Amino acid sequence: DTVLGRKSRIGEHSKVAASSIGKNVQVLDKVSINSCHIWESCTIERSVTIDHAIVCDGVHILEGCVIHRGSVIGTGLTIGPNVIIPPGSFVTCHQGLHNELVNHEEDEAEIEKAIQENRFLKPIGSSAK
Repeated sequence: DTVLGRKSRIGEHSKVAASSIGKNVQVLDKVSINSCHIWESCTIERSVTIDHAIVCDGVHILEGCVIHRGSVIGTGLTIGPNVIIPPGSFVTCHQGLHNELVNHEEDEAEIEKAIQENRFLKPIGSSAK
């Protein structure tokens, strides 16, 4: 029930179920991937969990990340370490939010609103709500 592409590798103590893994994907040790589509040339480091998600080409997911159900990680991104991607997130390198917040850096209400709307990635253990 899992398809593994050419030159891809699954590390020790990793579990991959009901997923498609593209070519040249490196999944390191203690990773859990369930019902996902991992495109090509990705690296998924140790102790990562990905559930019902899409990871596009060239993504690097650093140690300790959790990618929740329904999320899409855009091409060429590096995520982490120790970041939780909330369910249904679409993570991209779009500049819009960054530029908006740089221009309004002193406007704490706008920043708080962005955090509440999950427009920021929050590291595990972050005090941001």
